[in-house]
Amino acid sequence: ESPNLLLSVIVFFTMGFFNFSMHGVRQGLAMAFIMLAFFPLKEKKLLEFLLLVFIATLFHKSAAIFVVAYPFCKLGFNMKTAVLYLGLIAALMIYGDFIIRWFATEASVYDERFAAYAESTTSLTYSGFIQLCLYLVLVFMNLRRFLSADPTASMMISLLVLAIIFQVFAVFIAEMFRVAMYFSSFLVILVPRLLQTYPPSNRKMITYILCVLLLLYFYMIPYKLEYDFFWNDLL
Repeated sequence: ESPNLLLSVIVFFTMGFFNFSMHGVRQGLAMAFIMLAFFPLKEKKLLEFLLLVFIATLFHKSAAIFVVAYPFCKLGFNMKTAVLYLGLIAALMIYGDFIIRWFATEASVYDERFAAYAESTTSLTYSGFIQLCLYLVLVFMNLRRFLSADPTASMMISLLVLAIIFQVFAVFIAEMFRVAMYFSSFLVILVPRLLQTYPPSNRKMITYILCVLLLLYFYMIPYKLEYDFFWNDLL
């Protein structure tokens, strides 16, 4: 599904998906089945979609949240829904703390783990949210051409919007970034397909600039996992 596999690999590594899969093995496996759900989601095959999401929940229950992608993507993405989504994101930045803690409190009746989320004081900065918003800006720079040239564009933009929505909640409760990753992981497909719709005269330059920025960001981030070859301990 990616027209530029190298760019997909760069996004996969620099956006933290590889790092996360190394220490969040169960959720990493769940995300693999969620990625497979892209195909029935694209072809509007609800039963196959639900089956793959169900299999994903066998590895990590949080994967069940991806069910919301089906109606959300069916709604589509255009200028009217874009205004609606931007308004929703703005509202969540104001009331998101109350909403997510209320939900966690109510859900704790069924699962005690949610009580810890409701009382959590651990939060993330806006950095992840800003990153996703920058990708959305990149989409808007070529929105009309992207929507007209790529039949999956509306669906992938909708998934990006869902990632941004759940990333807002991570500003208040850090664990919500895990939920956002079920949706943001599709950037490995969206970014190459988006750049493919840019005019050839601009495509190569934009691709090079984006790759350089991603690699610089990856080099500078402080939370990279460090691994050594097993024989290093023998030397």
